[in-house]
Amino acid sequence: MFAPSLLLVSLPLTFSLGEPTLPPMARARARARASIEGPTAATAPKPATTTPAGERLRRGPQSSAELALLDRRQHRIQTAGMATLTGWSIANIVGGVAGNLATPRADPWRYAHQMNAMWNTVNLTLGAIGLTNARKARAQVGERRGVRADVAKTQRIFAVNALLDVAYMLGGTITWELGKDRESPRLIGYGASFIGQGAFLMLFDLAMVSAHERGLRKSLPGYSVGAMPTPGGAAMSLRGAF
Repeated sequence: MFAPSLLLVSLPLTFSLGEPTLPPMARARARARASIEGPTAATAPKPATTTPAGERLRRGPQSSAELALLDRRQHRIQTAGMATLTGWSIANIVGGVAGNLATPRADPWRYAHQMNAMWNTVNLTLGAIGLTNARKARAQVGERRGVRADVAKTQRIFAVNALLDVAYMLGGTITWELGKDRESPRLIGYGASFIGQGAFLMLFDLAMVSAHERGLRKSLPGYSVGAMPTPGGAAMSLRGAF
């Protein structure tokens, strides 16, 4: 008569699509041996792994603390930007009114001052609205939802504005040339104002895009802002979820 142990050894193993499955008596004996010897390398719990910082940044902030930090950063950038725009507008309105009164009618600068004052009434309105909204949102900073989408939307707005600024400068150049052809101080002055205001707004919008881009690189993968020289001047590149 065969011993039970020899009978168990002679029994074949059965396999499934996963790992091999032992017969019931063999599984019971294996569990008893494991309880005595402790976990083996195959059954030992795997050590916890940490996510590299670079990978975590590429995926975007995952914790509420990181999202709150991104929200506070965006709020500071927006507040500083709207304060800058408001200050520029006030200076241009005051300077434009004073320059208009102190400059002769035949001088193109008189009309440049006029346009600077009129143009910046719009900028002042936008800046004041932006500061008001920033003050209202101050109590909710760090607790809002959809922060990353909000930052991306804000950057898209400034990027589109930068393209519009190019159109302002182009329109100013055309107006300037028409003024010279027609010997019109008004058109020359208005064209000069378009060019100057468009140049400032373009620098402002690009600075805001660049400031928000720091947060977007950490929150939304694939964002980048760059500039490069070209044979005819310079080119700006924006890459992201636009």
